[in-house]
Amino acid sequence: MTEDNLFPQIEPIINESLSQQIPEDLFIQKNENPKMNDPVKKENNSFKREEVQSVEKQTLIEQIFTFLRQDFNSTGYSDALTMPDMTYMEDQIEQIIGQYHLLLAEAKFNYEKHVNDIEFFIQSRERIGLMDVADELKTKKGNVIKDLEFILSQSQKLTNREGEIKNVMNSYKSGFRKGLAALAFGNALRDI
Repeated sequence: MTEDNLFPQIEPIINESLSQQIPEDLFIQKNENPKMNDPVKKENNSFKREEVQSVEKQTLIEQIFTFLRQDFNSTGYSDALTMPDMTYMEDQIEQIIGQYHLLLAEAKFNYEKHVNDIEFFIQSRERIGLMDVADELKTKKGNVIKDLEFILSQSQKLTNREGEIKNVMNSYKSGFRKGLAALAFGNALRDI
């Protein structure tokens, strides 16, 4: 008996004519909107995979610059329209400062750890005679130390409320005041 004839009495379960009679969309839901096919990209969900991936791909230094590049003026303006209260403005500024402090603390911790890891690898590679690798690691360590120095200088500026964080605070305050002015102007026109 050959392999082809082992089970001659079994016929194919799905007949081609039967599979052509069953419409594909009976079991497979198709959506014309490609955003709706990915549950993470649904319109009512503010969480977007692209944003997470872009932040994950950024170094901590790039994340610091991304934070500083945010449009705090517009944020302040819209916050004033939502909650026109000066204590709210001060609370929001403190929250922005707290977020920036957290970002800098995370970066400092990770870069210090990275410097220690690189130093360990430099020493271990020198012990086994891989001087070329050790030299490359020393160059890498120098770059990481420069980044760490930048982070430390940003932390000092944050403590003194100067430099970039002062610009962020002023931008938010300016936007908030513009929002308050827009509300006052709108209220004045409404009374006429």
